[in-house]
Amino acid sequence: MQIVDVLFLYFVHIIPNTHSTPAPVCAIQREKKSREKEEERMTRGKQKIEAQRKNAEKNQKSKGSQLEHRAVALKVTCPICKVQLANQNQLGDHYGSKHPKEKPPSNSE
Repeated sequence: MQIVDVLFLYFVHIIPNTHSTPAPVCAIQREKKSREKEEERMTRGKQKIEAQRKNAEKNQKSKGSQLEHRAVALKVTCPICKVQLANQNQLGDHYGSKHPKEKPPSNSE
């Protein structure tokens, strides 16, 4: 064999093979990447489950009758039209706008 043939074989066959990684290393790297992706999905899944649980607790606490909460807040009733108001100041404003000819009841009632 001549030197030219040896060099040709060296450059054609050996050098390209040195740049590629062996198959077992590629398989290990692919497996590692797939495990990392799976862990990311699992982490996000755990976060999603926790968020759903927290939202369920939050929504469960706010449940209840709106009418009950409203009845607690509205303590003053207009004797003329029976509108429920939160306090005496609102009753005075109500009388000024809805019943201008009437006198508002005293605060002692």
